[in-house]
Amino acid sequence: MSGMRIVLIVFLVLLSGLAVFFRVQAIKQQELFRNEGIESIHMREGFPVRTVPVRKGTFEVWRAIQGKVEGLQQAFLSTPDPARVAKIRYRVGDKVHADVPIISLDELDPPDVDLSQLEDLQGTLTLLQDVGALQ
Repeated sequence: MSGMRIVLIVFLVLLSGLAVFFRVQAIKQQELFRNEGIESIHMREGFPVRTVPVRKGTFEVWRAIQGKVEGLQQAFLSTPDPARVAKIRYRVGDKVHADVPIISLDELDPPDVDLSQLEDLQGTLTLLQDVGALQ
């Protein structure tokens, strides 16, 4: 009976040793995958690729850019008839959107404003806006 007991103890020690050995090998393998670089992953698995059907259209790229824009030239505005500025709606450095009045003229001064003169003024302002003098 004692011989059988020794064989059983030796078998259990060998079995425990094998279990420890395989566990250490599994831990080493996991460490290799954790410390693996992208180059070795691509060598093993290839490059991930997603395909889509080609469609005809325009190619657009959008970028968000911050900065300060300064005009290349200054513009002095004048009207054919004398008029007083009733209100200046923006200060230097303010953002101004297209087609928004920058100043308001006194409606009572002058009383006899000609519509064609206002159209000329509007044309001048549009021209100044087109060349970048106004925003």
